[in-house]
Amino acid sequence: MAKTDGNFGNPIAGITYALYREDGTELAKDLVTDKNGQVNVPFSLPVGHYYIQETKTLPPYRPNTDKHAFEVKQTDQTQTASSLATENKQQPIRVNVTNYQVKTLNVKKVDRTFAAHVLPGAVFRLTNSAGYSRDITTDENGLASFGDLLLGSYSLTEVKAPAGYRLDKTVHAITLSSAITPTPITIDKQIADDPYQVTLTKYDNRVKKTDDAATRKQYLLPGATYKLVDAVTNKTLKADMKTNTDGQLTFGAASSFDTSLKDGEYAIEGLKPDNSYRLVETQAPEHYEGDAADQANATSGVQKQRWEDSLAAGSVDFTIKTDQTQLKLTATNQKKAGQIIVTKKADTTTDDRFPGKMTMIGAQFAMYRYREDGTVDHSHAWTTTITNQNGIVTFNDHDLYEGKYLLVETQAPRGYVIPDDLAKGIEVNVKGDQKVALDPIIEPEFRRAIQLQKTDGNFGNHLAGITFDLYGSNGNVLAKDLVTDEVGQINLPFNLPIGDYYFEETKTLPKYELNTDKIDFKVEQTDLTQTVSALASQNKQQPVTVQVANYQINSLVIKKVDAADSNQVLAGAIFRLTNDKGYSKELMTDANGLITFDNLKLGRYWLTEVKAPAGYTINPDYAKPVAVDIKSGDTIRMTIADQRHVLPSTEGGNNGNDVRHDQPSRRLLFGSFGDRDAITLVLLGIVILVIAGSTVILRRRKRS
Repeated sequence: MAKTDGNFGNPIAGITYALYREDGTELAKDLVTDKNGQVNVPFSLPVGHYYIQETKTLPPYRPNTDKHAFEVKQTDQTQTASSLATENKQQPIRVNVTNYQVKTLNVKKVDRTFAAHVLPGAVFRLTNSAGYSRDITTDENGLASFGDLLLGSYSLTEVKAPAGYRLDKTVHAITLSSAITPTPITIDKQIADDPYQVTLTKYDNRVKKTDDAATRKQYLLPGATYKLVDAVTNKTLKADMKTNTDGQLTFGAASSFDTSLKDGEYAIEGLKPDNSYRLVETQAPEHYEGDAADQANATSGVQKQRWEDSLAAGSVDFTIKTDQTQLKLTATNQKKAGQIIVTKKADTTTDDRFPGKMTMIGAQFAMYRYREDGTVDHSHAWTTTITNQNGIVTFNDHDLYEGKYLLVETQAPRGYVIPDDLAKGIEVNVKGDQKVALDPIIEPEFRRAIQLQKTDGNFGNHLAGITFDLYGSNGNVLAKDLVTDEVGQINLPFNLPIGDYYFEETKTLPKYELNTDKIDFKVEQTDLTQTVSALASQNKQQPVTVQVANYQINSLVIKKVDAADSNQVLAGAIFRLTNDKGYSKELMTDANGLITFDNLKLGRYWLTEVKAPAGYTINPDYAKPVAVDIKSGDTIRMTIADQRHVLPSTEGGNNGNDVRHDQPSRRLLFGSFGDRDAITLVLLGIVILVIAGSTVILRRRKRS
């Protein structure tokens, strides 16, 4: 790497660098240029991207903080080791970096008559043809320092003179070269006649030393009246001097003013250095302690003493020193305090459903003062909270001075919302120490719009025509016969205050189960800063929504028949129906062979035959649970057949002794017939026996 002077091209020794990979990984540091301005990296680099960055420069050079990137790349993959070594020695990768010399120009402003008296506040402008331009104000030592200047030609002009001095419009040519000495350049300024001048700035006593210029400007006081007294002779030198619109009055020799006297400027000749003077306040600005009203009305007692003390506090003693041509003084006045009384009342709109009203306790207010320019000063707020049952609060702070204020309600009491105008703020004017009782502020109640949404629990479609009643938490009826519309909604025709409520469904639709639950919901207030318009918008766009689902129901009818004769219905079969949601029910077929499972919600169920009719066996298909899907629409009907019991065969060596043990006598006599068939067979056998017997007897008689 080669380091050169950007102006003259000569190498620069002693500049320190560090070497980095492209990702910022440091590879080497404290690499210092030699007498030839070069740094040879002590190791070779593989293929990749790198950069060198200056870490330390030398005066009078400006630091070059750029990242000087370079790349190591391989262009010849046939190169040998010896060839590479030769190339590295004879033709290393070269990175050229330049630094430029910089100089500092110091301009010193002094009084021509009193060369030892430096002048702060003069503004100088330095420019060059390359576009450089900068303004510097002389400090308390009378110095304006222009640093980090590249070599070359510049023009120096004074653009603002110190207070009490005339502007010097001379253009000074400045050349900065490598041979220029660092001695400050001193620009003298000549003034005419007696330069002594005194400026008093009058402030409201709320001003702070730490306030910036813009803030201090808000507290300037025009209209304060003073007289100048020689403290040694007690002679009044000038009376009835008033501060101007900038809160200032300035006095001094006539020659210390640029032109004719302006508002707040007074010519007083013969002011002497090292002499003591007193600026005596004779009348405070209007609405301040000691103003014309105080002097006319408070002529004795404590009130008179108060404004006299205030004027004394606004007076200033001072001495002009020999080397002090511009003396600045400040003084303050006490603003008269007032009181503002705020009364809050609940909205008086009657509502038999909700006759009770909540108190105004908890309402919070903030008050801000308007600045003189008509803007609101939000840097300080007077705050208060209503804590009593009557809803009255008083602003009576000691610094609630004369002026215009903005009253803002920052938090509503629970159960209410902030009126829109109070959220933005209403103007309140205070004059002197008067009590301002505002008209009662009506606080609108917090009430929420309610929307009930009725849907099909299975399919999500809206259900119209379902009827509800609305109740308060204590069971009082608030509304009856509320019917869902075509989109399944009930938009309550009135809004509800804070509280607990519930709906009850009183009438549903065919094929839907009546929802007998109390459908509870709350109206809650979570934001006490909400305004009337914000609440109205929320009620319109986001009502309190109560979601209610109804479920379709259907019936399952099962008919039990003989497997051999579907016209023969079977009583006494027991079926169990269950689902995964806890439903379980057993029913027995009646004399018509029927079972009806009513009010079944849609979904999958499991049907099991748990007992067959007497003389029959359980249908093997239903011995274990069988899935049955209950769907919307017509009643679901199923016919399930059972087989009769069959007597086992006597063939095969069992001698006819292998019989069923659950009902042995019946099975032995009647095999697999049912009870009804058994009785029929018995009667038929008796008839046959009677007929046979009668036939035998008749034959014997005929023979005989």
